[in-house]
Parts: sequence; C-alpha cells; structure tokens
Amino acid sequence: MPPAGSQVAACGPRAWNSVLFDASTMPVEENKRQTVEVVAEARSFGAAVEGEIESITGVEDGVGSDTAAERQDLAVALDFLRTTRVDVFAPAIGNAHGSYRQAPVLDAQRVSDIVAEYPVPIALHGGSGLSEEQFRDLISRGCAKVNISTALKETYMKSNLDFLRAAAERQKWDPPSLFRAVRQDVVELAGSLMRLFGSAGRAG
Repeated sequence: MPPAGSQVAACGPRAWNSVLFDASTMPVEENKRQTVEVVAEARSFGAAVEGEIESITGVEDGVGSDTAAERQDLAVALDFLRTTRVDVFAPAIGNAHGSYRQAPVLDAQRVSDIVAEYPVPIALHGGSGLSEEQFRDLISRGCAKVNISTALKETYMKSNLDFLRAAAERQKWDPPSLFRAVRQDVVELAGSLMRLFGSAGRAG
C-alpha cells in the first residue's frame, strides 16, 4: 500500500490526473521505496507522478526550511529516476520557495546533465522572482513544468489592497467590482507567464 497521505483518486472528468509525491526528507532508499509504491498506485488510475530526491530551500504554506538543500550526486539522482520511473522530476538547482532575498545563482547545467542521461521532464520549483533569461535558459535545457506561487499570491493581495484603498477614497464599496479587478490582475500575470514559457494556446 502507498504511504499514508498519498492516496490517488481515480482519474476521470473531475479527478486529478497527476500527483506530486515528496519524500525528500526521508533517506534516499526509503524515498525510493515509497515513491515506487506511489507510482504503481497512480499508474493503476492512469495518473502521472512528480517525484523529488532533494528538499527545495524555502518555506511555502508553512512547510519547509530556509536551510540550503543538500544536493545528491548525479549518479544518485539517476538511480532514483531509473528505479522509481517518475514522470516528472524536481531537482534542487539553487532555486527556492518564497521570495528571493537576492538574485539566485542557479546550477542550470545540472538540468542538462540529468536530461542527457535520463530524458525526463524537469519541474522547476520556486519560479517566482527568476529572470526571463533564466526561465528561457532552463526551459531550453529541459524544464517542462514551472511552479509559480509567490508571485500570484503577491499579485492577488496587492490588487486587493490597491482596489480597497481606491474604494476608501471614493467611499464606494462594490464587492463584485473588487472581484473583477483582482481577477483581471491575476489573469494578466498568468497570461504573461504562459507566453514567456511558450505554453500559451497549447492546452490539450
């Protein structure tokens, strides 16, 4: 049976068709064992699995640590991929969850090295705050999934604040107008990222 908390719902019109399983806080061998079980369970429902062998630096939704993540040797990462057969892999390359305090120095070559030995789509966590040049370079090397959370949350919150300040000045309180304005700002950010990543108009 898969580890507790890793149940996979049957795929269908209203179900998930992919899952992220992160056992990176476990020793590598235990991580592999659990990930193998999750992949088998997910595949029985036609779902894909994203796996991790290293914790990504930073705290997200109260989970994680600001301590720099330890990176495994390339041979260890490749053995994890060959053993677990995950569909997507999220390595640590100097990226971090949350807001970067300074421009991150990324090990982009690690993405190329992994993909050259084991062609698997790479997931980039901690995408908020990276430059357009970094995104383009990483995508060209094999990053096929980019996680953006902090930037969307910040846009959502700041849009609310801006609207409410303006509403207070005008003394006009109309919740539907707030919802439309905030939605528009979030949609614009999401759309700009899709265009940058080359994913716009490619939904199946």
